[in-house]
Amino acid sequence: MRTIDLTKISADNLKEEHCETLEYFEYLLAEASPTRGLAFFNISYDKESKTLTIPDEIDLAEAIEVVNEYLAIVEEEIAPMPGRAVDYDRYTRPFRGADDGTFDYAGTFVISILCVIQAHFN
Repeated sequence: MRTIDLTKISADNLKEEHCETLEYFEYLLAEASPTRGLAFFNISYDKESKTLTIPDEIDLAEAIEVVNEYLAIVEEEIAPMPGRAVDYDRYTRPFRGADDGTFDYAGTFVISILCVIQAHFN
């Protein structure tokens, strides 16, 4: 497992991924965490220590694609097919709540978080 100290994420990486400030990134983490979208990928956020724990073997590009496919499924742009996007949908469904939970908190927020993590490691 790898741990990221959020204060070590560069301002350039945040801006590149449309997270203008660290505070906004922390907001995304706080809102996305209850949907368990991050937990699906075995990513955990510790608000107190301001850290993210990420598995060593995670393929961030694949994780981003899974969430993008999930959004296409819930927006009914594609028919659900067996795979990780369907698993993601099923995993997060009990925790998402209303539409905001579906599209923002489990969708676009998680994508933004994954993109920032990917930029941090590149």
